[in-house]
Amino acid sequence: MLSRESKSSSSESKCDCESQQEYGDVESLKFLLKQDISQSKLEKVQSGTKIFTLMQNLEILSYQNTRRLESLLKEIGRRDLVLKLKEFEKELQQSISVPYNVTKEKQVGHFQKTQALVRLEMLMEEHPVVTISGPLGVGKSQAAIAFGIDLQKRNSDCVVWKCIATSESTLLRSLRSLAEKLSINVSSPIWSDTDDKNNFSLIAEKLKEQLHKREVKSFYHLIVLDDVKSHSSKSVQILVRSILTTEDTNIKILITTTNRSLLRDYKTLDFIGFTPAESLDFFTMGKEIDKERTLQYKKLAEEMGNLPLGLYIAKTYMKNMHIGPNDFLQLLKRENIDDIESQLTDIDEIDHQSTNINLFTAMKLCIYEDLKREIKSNKVFAMFQMTQFLENENIPICLLEFAFREKGFNEKSETMIMANSLVLALQKRSLAIVEGEGDNRRLSVHSAVTFSLGLFTEDEEKRNLLKNLLWGFSLLMDKDVFINTDLLRMKLLIPHAKSFLKKAEEFHLTAEYDNLILMTFVYNIVGFGHNFGLFKTMSNEYSEESKNCCFKIIECKEEEIDGSLKAPCDTYDENSVEFYKFRAKGKSEVLWEKLDQMAASKNDILTEIVPKFILQRFRTESNMQDLAKHLDIDISDLIINDGTYKTLVEKQLALSFDRMTRFFLHEIVLSVFYTYGRHLFYQRQTPGFREARKMVSYLFLAKEIGGKLREKQKELPPINALLSEIRGVLQSRVEDEAQFYQDKMTNFQGTIEEAYNLSELEEKYHVFGIFKMDASVSNRINCLKIVIRCQTKMLQLKIDTKTKQRLSEEGCKIADEILELVKNLGNRRNINGYKVRVAEFYISVEKITLAEKLFQDIFPSNVFEMDCITSLKRHEITAGYGLVKCYELTSRQEDADKLKSKLNEIDK
Repeated sequence: MLSRESKSSSSESKCDCESQQEYGDVESLKFLLKQDISQSKLEKVQSGTKIFTLMQNLEILSYQNTRRLESLLKEIGRRDLVLKLKEFEKELQQSISVPYNVTKEKQVGHFQKTQALVRLEMLMEEHPVVTISGPLGVGKSQAAIAFGIDLQKRNSDCVVWKCIATSESTLLRSLRSLAEKLSINVSSPIWSDTDDKNNFSLIAEKLKEQLHKREVKSFYHLIVLDDVKSHSSKSVQILVRSILTTEDTNIKILITTTNRSLLRDYKTLDFIGFTPAESLDFFTMGKEIDKERTLQYKKLAEEMGNLPLGLYIAKTYMKNMHIGPNDFLQLLKRENIDDIESQLTDIDEIDHQSTNINLFTAMKLCIYEDLKREIKSNKVFAMFQMTQFLENENIPICLLEFAFREKGFNEKSETMIMANSLVLALQKRSLAIVEGEGDNRRLSVHSAVTFSLGLFTEDEEKRNLLKNLLWGFSLLMDKDVFINTDLLRMKLLIPHAKSFLKKAEEFHLTAEYDNLILMTFVYNIVGFGHNFGLFKTMSNEYSEESKNCCFKIIECKEEEIDGSLKAPCDTYDENSVEFYKFRAKGKSEVLWEKLDQMAASKNDILTEIVPKFILQRFRTESNMQDLAKHLDIDISDLIINDGTYKTLVEKQLALSFDRMTRFFLHEIVLSVFYTYGRHLFYQRQTPGFREARKMVSYLFLAKEIGGKLREKQKELPPINALLSEIRGVLQSRVEDEAQFYQDKMTNFQGTIEEAYNLSELEEKYHVFGIFKMDASVSNRINCLKIVIRCQTKMLQLKIDTKTKQRLSEEGCKIADEILELVKNLGNRRNINGYKVRVAEFYISVEKITLAEKLFQDIFPSNVFEMDCITSLKRHEITAGYGLVKCYELTSRQEDADKLKSKLNEIDK
């Protein structure tokens, strides 16, 4: 029998072992997550719980999607935890994964429960739809948030979702976010097309179907449609009617609007602000005051229309300025009310009949006297002014900082301190709600505040603010979204970029050449974000505009260039690939000459913007790690400034500013044409061959321009020169949507030969001047993917046995190499694409077991355990159909039919 001491020692030893195991597991998880999460974030976490929290914050892990966690646990050998995860997965999904986005963080600090809120609670019990109507600043949105918080508190199973209904696009985006939380597939066009109003009816049916599956006895799910305007009211009515088609629905809807005439069909609650007693209580906080001061507060409340926002602004101003209510009233009279009223008439969104001019007068005092006085710095105040050009919610604070950035990337900058000063000043006055932390901090600003900023900012000042904001987007936005943190940053930025671009067009920013260059870049990135899967939507207008801007850059219309080319009709058939290649070559020579001319004539402008664009540009964690490795320094010590840049140039890891200035326009145009052409591979429906040929023509053009740039920058060519060949022209030959290649065997053989040649390259490549990647691993795997796709397609043609055997043997070697190279890519978001192509090859050579294993690695294993299907990624859906084929080929028809039925449900 063990003694007490030995028992104690044994217990301590067991605890030590468990502690060591946990530490080892945590370190292993951190190592495996390096490709998903930045090193700086991983260093801060020391426990499994904190890792899981970080994964949730970065959307790597959610209650709807535990696949990544499952694969990680398998990799570190914790099968016991995998089994536990599967056991609890179903229970977690049912009990915890309740979508709601109304939280205490979204409630202003000065919120006060009123009689109006009590009336709202009563009406919501009696009616399926209630509209809160009232002027700006009356507290409609805050009342809706308070009601939603209380509902969720009373029954945690209730879905409570606030949608921004200011416009059809913001409404659609909010509904899409809800759908994703409900595990509804949102890849269908109905989730992106606002032109067809019937889409809102179809969306309502999908939401209703999923919400009805979630029982909430004696309660209901709540959808809040916040801030409905005239241009979104019709879509809102269609949505509401479609949701409430049945009387036994477990869904209720709460609408807020400044214009009660828009939604007369529903029970309306008119918000007119605080009652006089509530206003007085708001000022005094329940403290007793003398009769004279009571009368003064009542007078002030009356003048401010008892609007909660107006009273809070007044109260804050009086506190900060150490003045009383009479003094504040005198200040209101001092302002030019007529001037403010005339400015308000130009804003269509405001219901002028119910507008209290004193609210905006008080806002002017608060913002332009009190806030500006405390902030002192004009740049910090300008950061705040910029919010008038963006969406009201989830404004990335880093965007405001980068708009005024003056130092190199990763270098301590005053603008970081300025952004912090702005956050403190805004929170002190409840002018904005701040969420998130560190790089993920976001501002949400009341529409009355942004209206006020627009009212009191002169047009010339607006123009200058837009220019700075243009720099912010240009420096922060990027196509490199292979890591989750970068993907989330882009998802956050793009809605604001779209709002900004609309305003920039109104102010004709592209009339100035430096703005034109940056606008071309931003249009291109926004187009990329929509058309390459970031939002599961298509929006060609931005890519089209970026292409048009390229021709504005060279001050020539595309039609003029096309018209000047020699007609090759005598040599080439117009339907042949040679014809399009000939045209691309001729067009590229004209474009190159014009780009050279513009680079020379605009040298002064380019000399000013190029160094800033290169040095201050946001760089991803993986890019910084590569640079630090080449410079043999710790990543935390790496700063991209003039000194570092000179070192990079010496080590042939960067191009000199002179050379970049000379070819900066060329690289912009190359990037745009390559992106424009690659839309071909991301179309929802197979395009007609004429449309496909138009896109392929830009891939040919990008390849020609890239080839010329490669010649000029031999020691460090641009990455898009390589990509336009491999992921552009070669991929177009594999898929041949343009129907160029009649002899398929010859085409595939030629494509394989070109891919092999490109796979041998061992160059380094740059993106806008600085080293981005070595060609060794990623270049070779991309080329081999082209090869194995060609081999797969060739095996499907009528070929002799000898050729088939040769292709099978060669393909198996390629497949082995691809799978080995995949291991070196870590956990980048694109690795499933390589696995899919290998699995498809295995099916073509009847290695069904190997194919099935790869498809299973990609396809979510818990699909049939869920009540509804998770929104699957493109390669996951492809893997699903691959599994169906594997089942059919191995006589498991029942399994095939079951999975096919589920996939058809997704496709609907």
